[in-house]
Amino acid sequence: MSNVIQFRRPGAPRRSWRIATLATGLGVVLAIALAPSCSTVPTATGPVIAGTVTSVTDGDTLRIGATRIRLAAIDANELHGGCHNACASMSSAAARDNLARLALGHRIECEQTGTSYRRVVAFCRVGDVDLSCAQVRAGAAIIWDRYDPHGAFRRRCLGR
Repeated sequence: MSNVIQFRRPGAPRRSWRIATLATGLGVVLAIALAPSCSTVPTATGPVIAGTVTSVTDGDTLRIGATRIRLAAIDANELHGGCHNACASMSSAAARDNLARLALGHRIECEQTGTSYRRVVAFCRVGDVDLSCAQVRAGAAIIWDRYDPHGAFRRRCLGR
């Protein structure tokens, strides 16, 4: 036992390796459970969030009170002019204005699919209008294929 390095204070009671293993395992499970997630498949799996849209940040982000919501499966041009993927045909300011026209001041219902950068990711509707589809159809956003791997959203919005 002289070759074993002991990592405890002199005089401290010995602790079982099982306790240390259990604590480490519990820490890993908690870290995974509490870490922000981002859905890779746009399916509504989370809670429904409903309320009146109080502001529109850009062509794919809006707020209901303090809750920031990112529209699922689409990507609008950034306000600074850049694009994550291919650029949508509408400018970033026009995309923001289009989303504001559709949603600002209206009551919406959103089905959460995940989270991204401290925002809820969701499919949102104003009545029968799916906001993600409306933005794509208007040319204000593109379908983000990474979040529509089987094309279900594309078929629903564009029929192809």
